[in-house]
Amino acid sequence: DREYVAHLVTEIQNIFAEPVTHAAKKYFIKGSIGIAFTENDDQPSSDIIANADLAMYTVKKSGKNGFAYYDAQMKSEFIRKKVIETSLTDACLNSGFYAVFQPQVETAGGKIHCCEALVRMTNSDLSPAQFIPVAEDSDIVIRIGRIMTHFVIAQIAKWRDDGIKPFPVSINYSNKQLRDRDYAAYLKGLLDLYDIPPELVEIEITESVFIERGDTAMKLFRDFAEIGVSLTLDDFGTGYSSISYLTYIPVSKIKIDKSLIDIYLHDGKDSLIKN
Repeated sequence: DREYVAHLVTEIQNIFAEPVTHAAKKYFIKGSIGIAFTENDDQPSSDIIANADLAMYTVKKSGKNGFAYYDAQMKSEFIRKKVIETSLTDACLNSGFYAVFQPQVETAGGKIHCCEALVRMTNSDLSPAQFIPVAEDSDIVIRIGRIMTHFVIAQIAKWRDDGIKPFPVSINYSNKQLRDRDYAAYLKGLLDLYDIPPELVEIEITESVFIERGDTAMKLFRDFAEIGVSLTLDDFGTGYSSISYLTYIPVSKIKIDKSLIDIYLHDGKDSLIKN
């Protein structure tokens, strides 16, 4: 009875709207609800519960504290992500990644100023747009982060050994990598192993790194500063971007998002970009 279920969901949400009092303090608990119907009397209850669980997971991904009805597309999306996760895990175990380096060029003279390391998969049709979001939804991104870090340090050493003057390389850092508490030590170990100056490495972050886990992120930033590795802030001008971040986050470079460039890079408005 869909009408009854809708009424039931409203009642449940009303319960969660009231704070829970414990030890003289009030706590607001969020609830994410997944709902699945079946027209098939022979369908196992475990399948129906699994479908409801997928619907609930969709709610959590979209901000929590809501409800969603299961549909078949949810299952196909879940299967698609699991297939990609399997490919990523296999790539981690079997040298299935490589790095490409995107140069940042000074427009006056064409000199390469630095470059950004980008991850790619070997023997796979998966594009970064397909596999990176899946990696970031799981702990696989932690393993990929270490693999890419090793690629970058080894490549800088190779450029040096081949007689090419190395330039700084930036490494993308996901907020999920904050779970890797030993990352800074791992990076320091590689710099020492290959005898690479820390100023040749930049760690590229987005605002999500410090918004979600501020204290952990600030400790990591201090660790990077102690090593001598600089920070770059990417995608500035999107999401919750604020100038106030720049007063306490020790970034040495800001990459302004194209959406902000499109708004302000016009005569009469370009002073903002210049500043």
